[in-house]
Amino acid sequence: MKYSEIVSSLTKTFLNQSDYFFDKHVPEFIKDDVFLGDYFNQLAVEPRGDMPPRFYHTFSPFDVISNKAPHHAVVFENGKIVLNIDFDIYVALRTAAMSAVLLKAMGYYSLKKKNVLLFGSGRIAQQSVKILASELDMKSVDVITRSNDLSGIKAAVDNVSIENGSIDEIAKYDIIICHTQTTSPVIEKKQLEKIKKGAVLLSFISSTDHGELPDEVYDRSKANVITDWQQTISGAKDLKRAVESNLLSEENLIYIKDLLSGSKINQEKQYTVYRSTGTPIQNLAVLKLLVG
Repeated sequence: MKYSEIVSSLTKTFLNQSDYFFDKHVPEFIKDDVFLGDYFNQLAVEPRGDMPPRFYHTFSPFDVISNKAPHHAVVFENGKIVLNIDFDIYVALRTAAMSAVLLKAMGYYSLKKKNVLLFGSGRIAQQSVKILASELDMKSVDVITRSNDLSGIKAAVDNVSIENGSIDEIAKYDIIICHTQTTSPVIEKKQLEKIKKGAVLLSFISSTDHGELPDEVYDRSKANVITDWQQTISGAKDLKRAVESNLLSEENLIYIKDLLSGSKINQEKQYTVYRSTGTPIQNLAVLKLLVG
């Protein structure tokens, strides 16, 4: 599966999302006020006129003991299973590809002369670097990890200069991408004032409690806030807190579909934040490539 195909399918599916039915349901398992796990269920239904509809189901059980969340996908058509696969690698691909989708929608067609900072060096971070290099000609990226060990990401990525980044130099970065499983924000509230005018921050973490960025990053007086769809508000607890505390109004949110359709961001704001927790829209874009 080519990176350009994934980016193109994601773009097309977000633009045409009204042609489908979507649902995302994540029951949590809590006993005696202790979180034990959850079960991600994401569904897309594709009406096809006189033909039977096609059902796309992805699911991911998580428990705190194993600390694992395997992804699986099943596609049904005419009462039969037409696809039944491990979906882990594709979740990583579609998540990583969303940076390219968002940046292209904002008018970024080359990162060759941009300063890019990446938090994280795992599988999704590696895919993100590969896709941005392929689709947006990114030549270099600074990376911040807990261990400062970049050997893994350097071994996985070709033709991109990768160096250790520093949070103390946050003011120089045009693009800041977060692909972590952090237990606390990777950028502190006090550092928000140092972020470069016009910078774009992207966060993808799924968490029951926190985000990769402090809640104050969503302050509508400073930020354009972009997200995938309305359900992200309830799925991303940091974004939900910002709305509930009136730091951000739901009316201020910009959705990917609107951006792809030509909506413009306010250039007077200090920076732009993209917050995503994964959607059945993204899964559908990949599954449609797989089933044809």
